[in-house]
Amino acid sequence: MTAGLPTIPDLIHPERLKKFVQQTAENHPVSLAILSVDGKPVSTSDVGLPPTVELLLDSDLIRRGLELRRPDTILRHPSTPLYAAPLFCQETAIGLLLLRFRDAGADTASRGQEERESRQIRDHLQDLLTAGYELLNLSAEIVRSYEELALLYDLSIKLSAQSDLDRICAIVADEVQSILPAKNLAILLADAKTEMLRSQTAVGREGHRHPPFQLEPGRGIAGRVAQSGQPLIICDVGQDPGFVPVGYPITSLLCVPMTLGRKTMGIINVSDKLDGKEFTTYELKLIMAIAAEAAVALENARLFSEVKDLFLSSVKSLVMAIDAKDPYTHLHSLRVSEVSAILADEIGLSALEVEQIKLAALLHDIGKIGVPERVLLKPDKLTAPEWEIMKQHPLHSVHILEQVKQFSHLVKWVRHEHEHYNGMGYPDQLKGNTIPLPSRIIAVADAYDALTSDRYYRKGRSEEKAVQVLRKDSGIQFDPEVIRAFVSAYQKGRFKGLPA
Repeated sequence: MTAGLPTIPDLIHPERLKKFVQQTAENHPVSLAILSVDGKPVSTSDVGLPPTVELLLDSDLIRRGLELRRPDTILRHPSTPLYAAPLFCQETAIGLLLLRFRDAGADTASRGQEERESRQIRDHLQDLLTAGYELLNLSAEIVRSYEELALLYDLSIKLSAQSDLDRICAIVADEVQSILPAKNLAILLADAKTEMLRSQTAVGREGHRHPPFQLEPGRGIAGRVAQSGQPLIICDVGQDPGFVPVGYPITSLLCVPMTLGRKTMGIINVSDKLDGKEFTTYELKLIMAIAAEAAVALENARLFSEVKDLFLSSVKSLVMAIDAKDPYTHLHSLRVSEVSAILADEIGLSALEVEQIKLAALLHDIGKIGVPERVLLKPDKLTAPEWEIMKQHPLHSVHILEQVKQFSHLVKWVRHEHEHYNGMGYPDQLKGNTIPLPSRIIAVADAYDALTSDRYYRKGRSEEKAVQVLRKDSGIQFDPEVIRAFVSAYQKGRFKGLPA
């Protein structure tokens, strides 16, 4: 996304925008063009475009349209059936919709019909832009939350089996250096009896090891942080009267305590960012999160299960917030996750594969945050354009998940969850075993929950009826191997006790 407000292509993917233009030209007697805020075409229909553009270049309609500040205003060319409507994002114009009607009438009734259709088309496009802006914001917020959670989850796995102090400190140092490149980094541990701070790890950016050093309780910036338990960002240590030189040059310093309860286990010192900029509060927050994990690891090596549970609970909370957009899908993702794990286990996959598929299933519908509520919550059958919007949600999921490197292996599983075994699914029409096995597993779990849950337009089916439907679609929509595992698990009663 460019600096400042997003552009139209930022908010609507060019292919989606092209499809909107094509469908509009097919469903209405118009040729249309969508212009950016500088008056350049972003997308146009093919039919009738050249004379339209030629006419526009000789008129001031574009200029007048882009100067409009009221989103409900539509301009008409004085002599031709040509209309201009501004497009907005956050109450600021970001482009212009141009419509030229074919076979237009000259009477007042015809003009009224043209204006009504212009508003209908403009409103549809504006809805897409608004949904796109919400998706950008929600994606950024969720991605940042996932990055923080994934960082803790990844670190907890690395630290969970460690009991050696040097190894723990080396892992923490590597993690800090990977997210916050700086000239120097030191990890100081507090002696439990004397409270003396001793450098366990002190390295430069190129891996050069600095000589060990120590600080008495309360001495220097690190000593002060250890006693108060509060982190500090010092832009110029030379101006701090309590600064104690440690054998290598320092100008700016981020100092974070590793605390467990009220006990300070040690200090993480990061000095002088490589880009020369000041430390930010967001960077401080990330290092504090790492410090919290390191403190527990220093106290004991029993972190993995607790932090993993915290991570999954946080992801579940986010997913449940998304499911809550539609009361009929409440707890849907949790149930799909549980059923997917049961199927993966029934097939005979490893414990790690089961866990990963369970997480992918939990996240499979996250892209629905990008689907407008008028489509997502519509009680009636979706129109063809609305169904096209709904079918975009796997791609929205991919857009969110691929920005979190720790979820990279889950992206293709979530993308292909709506593929059909016979190749008639979406978005890529994959067929048979070219569909990833985790996607085939999640597809069956998703369908089972959808069949047995109430919807706006129907009551949920019984478990027995849902099993019959799934078996009927074996080899068509679903992988026969997964269906066999599903039937086996069902007959064993493994689906009892799912979240309700």
